[in-house]
Amino acid sequence: MDDERTELIETIERCRRLAKFLTDEEMREALEQLAEDYEARLKRRGEGFMLRE
Repeated sequence: MDDERTELIETIERCRRLAKFLTDEEMREALEQLAEDYEARLKRRGEGFMLRE
């Protein structure tokens, strides 16, 4: 994996992991949206999968 792809994947995972532990609904939604935005960046780079659990 190249460095940018690895960083994007780790960031997506981190956003989702943090969102799981938050009680603030707005913050959870913001982190989920951020993860989705990073996934879109991966797709633009030619990645054809979602990183959702």
